[in-house]
Amino acid sequence: MQSLILSNFIIDEQCQQLIEMGRPQVSPSRGFNVGDGTESYSKHRTSEHTFLPKGANDLVTIVEELVARQTGFPLENQEGIQIAHYVPGQHFKPHMDTFDPRYPGANVTLARGGQRVATLMIYLNTIPEGYGGETYFDKAGISVKPDMGKACLWYNLLPNRSIDWSTQHEGRTPIA
Repeated sequence: MQSLILSNFIIDEQCQQLIEMGRPQVSPSRGFNVGDGTESYSKHRTSEHTFLPKGANDLVTIVEELVARQTGFPLENQEGIQIAHYVPGQHFKPHMDTFDPRYPGANVTLARGGQRVATLMIYLNTIPEGYGGETYFDKAGISVKPDMGKACLWYNLLPNRSIDWSTQHEGRTPIA
């Protein structure tokens, strides 16, 4: 797994502003159905989330530009910023950020926007050690603790463009 931890990727005030932007819009998360390409509510993903429109304001544009510089991928190749929120008991079970072309539902998404080459996750708050909330890559044996402003970048594809199965990860349940 090719990954990189970036401490202080954004500053605390930016984290708080993103939280405040997303707070009024979050709603129960839906999961992707690989069979038919639809999204639905499931016990696999119980968090809340929202997407911020690309270029929605100066802060969103700044973050998008930081991501473009760090990844080397242009702005037009990015999805909108997703804000995810977990309360005690909520989780996102092991999953991939890629779309497996062996499944018919994935082909709908692949035709529309292509494969997710990389993921850059920014933690907007800190969860104390021992309180859960980590991003855990089970096949790679890597656990990333949420710290405000820290980012975790990983490449979902190998250099030959095949899926890197070691990037399977989960959002672990916070206990507080």
